[in-house]
Amino acid sequence: MAITDTVYDGNALSSTLYVLSQEGAVLALAALGNTLPGSISISPVASAGTYYITVGGLDSTLRAFSFTANTVGALNSLGTITTVGTPNYMVWHPSGLYLAVATSTPSIRIYTFSGTGAPALLGSAFTGGAPVLANGVATLAWSPNGTYLASVDGASNNLLRVLSFTGSTPTLAQVGSTVTLAGSVTGNYNGVTWSPNSGFIAVISAAPALQVFSFNGSSTPVRVGTNLTTGLNSPFSVSWSGNGSYLAVGNSGNNSVQLFTFSTTSTPTIAVSGNPVFTNMTTLRSIAWSPNGNYLAALDASNNILQVYAFSGGVFTQVGGNATTGAFPVAVSWSPNGNYITVTNTSANTIQTFAFNGYSTPMLLAGGGATGLSGPYAGAWSPNGNYFAVINNGSPSTGLQAFSWPYNTPTRIGTSLPTGASPVSVAWSPNGNYLATTAETGTTGQLQAWSFSTTNTPTAAALGSAVTTGASANASSVAFSPNGNYLAVVNIAPTSTLQVYSFAVGTPVQVGGNVTTGGVPQSVTWSPNGNYIAVVNSTSNTLQVYSFSGGTPVLVGSSVSTGTNPYSVSWSPNGNYIAVVTHNSNTLQVYSFSGGTPVPVGSAVSTGASSNPFEVAWSPNGNYLAVVNISPATLQLQVYSFSGSTPVLLGGGTTTNANPSSVAWSPNGNYLVVVNDGTTNMQVFYFDGTNTPVLVSTINGTGANPISAAWSPNGQFIAVVNQTSATLQFFTAPIFQNGQPLLNQLGNTVSTANPVTSVAFSPNGNYIATAGSGIQMYSFSSTGTSAPTPRGSAVATTAISRQCVWSPTNNYVAAVFDNATLGVYSFSPSAPATPVLAASATTMPLPSMCAWSPNGNAYNDNYIVTASALNGGARRLFYFDPFSSTNYYG
Repeated sequence: MAITDTVYDGNALSSTLYVLSQEGAVLALAALGNTLPGSISISPVASAGTYYITVGGLDSTLRAFSFTANTVGALNSLGTITTVGTPNYMVWHPSGLYLAVATSTPSIRIYTFSGTGAPALLGSAFTGGAPVLANGVATLAWSPNGTYLASVDGASNNLLRVLSFTGSTPTLAQVGSTVTLAGSVTGNYNGVTWSPNSGFIAVISAAPALQVFSFNGSSTPVRVGTNLTTGLNSPFSVSWSGNGSYLAVGNSGNNSVQLFTFSTTSTPTIAVSGNPVFTNMTTLRSIAWSPNGNYLAALDASNNILQVYAFSGGVFTQVGGNATTGAFPVAVSWSPNGNYITVTNTSANTIQTFAFNGYSTPMLLAGGGATGLSGPYAGAWSPNGNYFAVINNGSPSTGLQAFSWPYNTPTRIGTSLPTGASPVSVAWSPNGNYLATTAETGTTGQLQAWSFSTTNTPTAAALGSAVTTGASANASSVAFSPNGNYLAVVNIAPTSTLQVYSFAVGTPVQVGGNVTTGGVPQSVTWSPNGNYIAVVNSTSNTLQVYSFSGGTPVLVGSSVSTGTNPYSVSWSPNGNYIAVVTHNSNTLQVYSFSGGTPVPVGSAVSTGASSNPFEVAWSPNGNYLAVVNISPATLQLQVYSFSGSTPVLLGGGTTTNANPSSVAWSPNGNYLVVVNDGTTNMQVFYFDGTNTPVLVSTINGTGANPISAAWSPNGQFIAVVNQTSATLQFFTAPIFQNGQPLLNQLGNTVSTANPVTSVAFSPNGNYIATAGSGIQMYSFSSTGTSAPTPRGSAVATTAISRQCVWSPTNNYVAAVFDNATLGVYSFSPSAPATPVLAASATTMPLPSMCAWSPNGNAYNDNYIVTASALNGGARRLFYFDPFSSTNYYG
């Protein structure tokens, strides 16, 4: 999908660059931090679907970004196969290895899927009384254990069948006898569902009735109780909640959702729960529970609407507003992690994917759809969330299609690397090329440096030798200095010490001597300028700050008393504050620092009774503090806002898994990663700056007892050390912000000579012009691998420019200025490459924009039009002769 527009949403404190599609969907975004953008420009040249964007800032900066359309957040086709007969319904096997497809022949066929190509037919078709409805749609559902397939056929017989299936014996075989259902099931696209334990089957019919059957795996399903009709009105879809306690039925007759409770205690019972929930829809078509059972998605086929309802205490409440789908949505499906909702639109021949954060309207992912469809009728996610399958019953592309989906769960890179016994801390170097780990080996403390390369495949390797930090020492924490040249380490036994090591891409070497700290130092951090080191001591209950100038650190002022058992310390990005959490006092306290003894700011904040905070971390912008607490569960991850006084808790605590031991911010401040020592996994949370963090994904692939995590400076990787398995691991980090791809900044931010109010790419995409109180040219590589490079010198102007534009030949730049002037500057790529004023003319007062005629060249007539911010946008047309001067034309 081509980029059609870029906008920025910002103020003096924080700005964001967005890339939008023609439909207004957000394709990608990038946080610009404190930069207030003055102008943006898109290169007219794209390379293999990659586009380039440049942003000029009023803070005298220039930045370039790349964006590759349809590579992130897109469904990528893995091929299409032609089915035998028109496919009417399709369901994915729980293993992800098979798909069951019902066709109009009538038959049910099984297809295998490997993830590398189109599905392939497996075994023979089941044709014995195969389900066929009057409107040509059959309903299928796999049991959660993957052993059985329930099928419902309508027309004149309205039967329920259960078919057995094993991968080694791919032919389907009926279990027991068919069951006659009450009333016609015609039109019920999602009319059958299994309970999570595979022991019950629910079916809806147009009678109307909800019917539940028990199934023992070897004989005919047995009806449970009587058919339920209360609250039903032309039921069209049924869905079982993830915990098995509820059934939700969507009614197309009055566009409502009716809830039923289900219990298997003693005798299975089902009962109506409350009154129907009316959705304000015209044609309620399909409903689906989220995997965790907390949300219900619903579709309105007439008005092309997706709605999501939160479910709590038996009550449904709509989340956010209505999301617009394509024409005639017929099927809705949740991704296995509950972060995405996919909608199949029959009339529009599209599949759309929406990101869902749990508290606002689902957001359409541009590019998160599928093409080449013809009458898509049903779709389903694979159980691992990596693939999506869809059936088409339109012409000419009738068949089954499979798509891959690279969603935002971190993926482990390579193999785990062995560290010393009981590693406890990991830190990235500021340039992201190195890491340091410390370990409590039991006999000696250990410090190890590691290299990390992202060339081709990311790889890591030990650098030099492990360094012994002391006999019987337990090196509890390590931190890189801001310039990457030093490592600070604290040891908790046998004596409490602070050490500094120099680092020059090899084995670290200690500088100066050991410094005796307070009792049992648990955490160490550097000031942003690298001149100070802060340490918290858990048995002496103190905070200490040491100055560092290349030798042995020296205590500054005096030790500061904290609460009981301080466990973690973090320095604010501006260097003015230090945050400390106390494990036994259950507090968060911020201290101000101005070169002497730290001073408490405001009051200590309670993190919750018996919460036992374990680690604190400042956000990259210094406005927030993240805290992880061992208990209770509802307070395990907290985010506090900070504005120079007592921190304030935002929202409530977010539940993590057991015993969170470390928290780290992504460099853009939008994500938090938490490792959980008690459950051996890692979790990623999204933070919007206002509300409680929202869980994005859980990764169960860490080593035993992960104890420390760190985000790479470029935001692309997460490093984890695991205490029990004694390993260092790397994961690719999420590349989405609230469901949207992040733009990739190319190189570092470039300082410009003047504030930038206008920026423009040359037509060939090789150069960038900036304008403000001066004109400056930059070269830009179309390979998109680095930041723009200044060409020549900036040319000062006597007034502020409001817009600059390139001539079609790439030889000239026209700019309008606040002093009612139009200037044309010549540019040559060869040295000295400084722009030269070629001509100028007087415009109407306060010109706001200018444009070249599209056919201009250096040897034919050229025209420039200017428009004024006054007089109703009055325009003037100018003729430009490169061999003479600029003349007013009319």
